[in-house]
Amino acid sequence: MDIQIVSGFLGAGKTTFINKYLPLLDGLTVVIENEFGQIGLDGQLIEGDTPVRELRAGCICCTLATSFQNSINELWDKFHPDHILIEPSGIAMLHDVVSACEGAREEGGLDFDISKRITIVSGDVFEDFIEDYPFYLEQVENAGLILLSHIAARPNGTDEVVERLRGYNSDAVIYSGDWRELDGDVLMSLVQASPQRPAEPSDEQHSVDAGQVFSNFAILKPPALKEETPEYILRALQSGDYGEVLRAKGFLSGSGGQRYYIDLTISGAQWRSVEDDGSHGLVVIGRDLQKPALKKLFTGK
Repeated sequence: MDIQIVSGFLGAGKTTFINKYLPLLDGLTVVIENEFGQIGLDGQLIEGDTPVRELRAGCICCTLATSFQNSINELWDKFHPDHILIEPSGIAMLHDVVSACEGAREEGGLDFDISKRITIVSGDVFEDFIEDYPFYLEQVENAGLILLSHIAARPNGTDEVVERLRGYNSDAVIYSGDWRELDGDVLMSLVQASPQRPAEPSDEQHSVDAGQVFSNFAILKPPALKEETPEYILRALQSGDYGEVLRAKGFLSGSGGQRYYIDLTISGAQWRSVEDDGSHGLVVIGRDLQKPALKKLFTGK
């Protein structure tokens, strides 16, 4: 069995990558989704019939370490998978996730390799946020493969970002184009070419407690909107009136029975109409969130 870790900051595109990557893996793959928020959404977004284990309201590298180790043992006992794909919280330290995997191996006596560390980087805002959020840089430094997302907003290309990334990690394979458009064989060749090397901690980065810096607001089943539209909700979240919103995602219902999925990241915001397939829940992640105001925005109370 091998374990592969797909890291990246909030909204970078980790789940999108996993959905593209899953069909390329031989044998049985299971996914562990770790979300910082109180409810899990990404597990509902994994396509196909892949088994998914969700770990919520914390990070597998710290508060959920024991639950994570138990999950690996339980997934092995139940499925005997060939691969485990781990999508840690966007604010997790990649080195600590690797350490948690190694702890699970020692505690459970399992035989597996941590074969690949893949990091998705938001190319349009990387330079703006790397100094504010140390774990953003740590995920880059410990990656074997770095893929860029949100690059359409860079009319002058990605050369400058790639140059900075190579300065932080000269060993990683870095793909500067749109990986979403790659043929499966080409994407797999990039993954296979990525090197394996020890993940290194940083004393400064380990001083950051994500649970103390960030907060989240979640609603399991938001009531139907009245006169508000998805555009109105997204503009409100971006206004600053509700705190520094870094990520918002989830399902909303309209007054006429319509269903929407909203998706806000540090790179922008969008929404789409969706079918009512039973998916539900909404989460907002950020700093200094105004939770009473957020509750009123989504519930009117």
